[in-house]
Amino acid sequence: MPTTLKYMNQLRTQELITEIKRRLAKKQDIIQFMVMPTITSEMVGDVYQYIGDTTATYKNGDFYRVVLNPETLDPEYKQITYNKDEIDELIDAAGHFEVVEELPTTDIKTNVIYLVPKKQTLDGYVDSTDDSFYFPTGDETTPAFQKYDVGGNFVEDVTGADAETVQANIDDGTFTAETKTCKVGQVNNVKDEYINLDGTTAGWEKIGDTEIDLSGYVKHEELVAITAEELEDMWRTTGILNLSTDTVAVAAEETADVDVTSTGAIVLLVGDTDVATAAYANGKITITGVAIGTTDVTVISSATEDYKAVTATIAVTVS
Repeated sequence: MPTTLKYMNQLRTQELITEIKRRLAKKQDIIQFMVMPTITSEMVGDVYQYIGDTTATYKNGDFYRVVLNPETLDPEYKQITYNKDEIDELIDAAGHFEVVEELPTTDIKTNVIYLVPKKQTLDGYVDSTDDSFYFPTGDETTPAFQKYDVGGNFVEDVTGADAETVQANIDDGTFTAETKTCKVGQVNNVKDEYINLDGTTAGWEKIGDTEIDLSGYVKHEELVAITAEELEDMWRTTGILNLSTDTVAVAAEETADVDVTSTGAIVLLVGDTDVATAAYANGKITITGVAIGTTDVTVISSATEDYKAVTATIAVTVS
């Protein structure tokens, strides 16, 4: 039986690209501050787009947005403006951001300042929200700026890729480069060589024949496309636990010399990667960690003289 080799076909490659995009989406950011324009008399009563879907109305010498009173459900105006000093303070607090340029918007009365991580040149964005900064008005439910994920000149520009198994033959003249076919009456590794001179069917001209060592090549029937499950397993071997809602078996290790009624710290591992911490108490392991649900697992091993290795099969749901 011939050896079977796996390759990434178009579907698996697209799944891989999608996963790479998802993992890198939050690694680098563009942040947008939208500064309210200078007040002029003709602006009174106008409504301006402020942040995301929020609109701001200029009224009584300031900008406001309409909110519902939680008790009466009546609409009320809430102040949402801030000045340049307050923006500078937010930039300083972030530390690792800098203003790179001021870009025009469709509203010439509004000035938009874009920030990017220092020493990086990035462009393109898709809308998302960061709740780490707030309007300096005491309203800690409204983010002070909109956060954007990088799009342009990045992996998001990739729309697809493909890898195929093919068997080349001289066809209707669409090839314009050299191609080869088996030489009639000879062994399979002796090839006639042709070149197309003008891109037409009649343009093919034989230029000779040669013997080619095919021992290092994989045969067409020996290639099998990788499955989605195998691609998933490739990610799992890296120790990264955020692929899907599947469950993963994780080993819990206790490095203290304790008995089953003691309390200690436990580190959950996938390969050599720490993925969560757990509390060990009264024969139970309680798991806590990023993107990992809390659960209890019964300890199934006992203490040794110097070292206790608590090994349990833990079903961890990842997302």
